[in-house]
This record gives sequence, C-alpha cells and structure tokens, in this order.
Amino acid sequence: MADPRVRRLASVACALSMLSFLLLYWLAGAPPALRTIALADLLFLPVLAFAGWRAFSA
Repeated sequence: MADPRVRRLASVACALSMLSFLLLYWLAGAPPALRTIALADLLFLPVLAFAGWRAFSA
C-alpha cells in the first residue's frame, strides 16, 4: 500500500494541475484545439475529488 502522505500530495498536485489548466484554457478564450482536454478535466474533477477525500480521510 502506498504511503498516505504520498497519496495526499499526489491528489493536491493533480488538482492544481487540472484546475490551473482549466483556468488558463478559459483565460485563453477556450481554444477549440484544447476543448477535448478541458472536457476530460471537467469530467474527472469529481473523480479526483473523491480520490482526494479518500486520501485525506485515511
């Protein structure tokens, strides 16, 4: 089993990465070439939220 501290750090790093990409995508005017990545990030934010909740509640 992975060290819980590593899981916490990974969930925070992933959340920062996804949210910063979505912010930059929005600030850039939502370029069509990046729409698929933005949609995937939006789709998996709830999954990441659940994983982060599990990492911090362990």
